[in-house]
Amino acid sequence: MTDRQSGQLRRLEALDFSRVRLHYKALYVEGIKGDSDAAKISEALMNVKGVSAVNVKEKFIEAILDDKSVSDEALRKAVENSGDFRVSEIE
Repeated sequence: MTDRQSGQLRRLEALDFSRVRLHYKALYVEGIKGDSDAAKISEALMNVKGVSAVNVKEKFIEAILDDKSVSDEALRKAVENSGDFRVSEIE
């Protein structure tokens, strides 16, 4: 691979990464007491049209979106209707 090709590949990888980064939302949820609560929330979020994956992190839950038009309100309702949880922030 030439230096030029390598540079082009790095730019494409960076573009792909930035595109993916735009398609997720971090939900900060209060009231999670264990793995079963996290599983309930994950299942509820997966039932929202446009959510393709859910990752439970230490301080937030990440919803990976197929479609940027998924509303914060739809995500909030899914979480809060799945148990005694409160979404304090969505980024």
